[in-house]
Amino acid sequence: MKLKILVLVLLLLGIQSVATSSEKVSQTLQNKYPQRILTSDYGILSERDIFKEWDEFEKEPFGKKFREGIWQCIPTANVRFHYDTWKDSDPMGSEKVRVTLCDFEFQVRSQKIWSDYWGRRGLPLDSCQSMQSAWAELTHQEEFVCLSGLFGGKRRDDSLGRKRTITHWTWNKFQTKKGCFSYFENECSR
Repeated sequence: MKLKILVLVLLLLGIQSVATSSEKVSQTLQNKYPQRILTSDYGILSERDIFKEWDEFEKEPFGKKFREGIWQCIPTANVRFHYDTWKDSDPMGSEKVRVTLCDFEFQVRSQKIWSDYWGRRGLPLDSCQSMQSAWAELTHQEEFVCLSGLFGGKRRDDSLGRKRTITHWTWNKFQTKKGCFSYFENECSR
């Protein structure tokens, strides 16, 4: 009986040690790169994730900083993904062909963070549907999600009786412990 209790205590101490270690790594990344990650990463990100955009696009004509993303990780319950659709000329084909286009948004609403992440342009409807499927799969039963984007500005919002600042971002990718989904091909490091 004493042996069972001893094993149980050692097991609990080991689990606590792993959780504390993961927390320390997250805090270290945030402390080491405060301009690249605004919040704790909750053990989701690695240094490779933080700098993947730089590695892939170093030779772009606008230089590294043109595609530099900034990460913030928030409880998944505080993020809403949705998209709107409309009919318009095919941007990749004939003007005479009408297609359904979409534009997506991630809305982050929490006590501390109010952010809106938008796409770069209208997309074919199947692109937004694919993103919605990836969002559902990667965030299902995940406590936290990390979003990467380019800062686009901020505005004051007093509409709900409280003064808040909403930051605007051009979305690059999102990541959970299950995986990553990116606007650009090959930009996820896992």
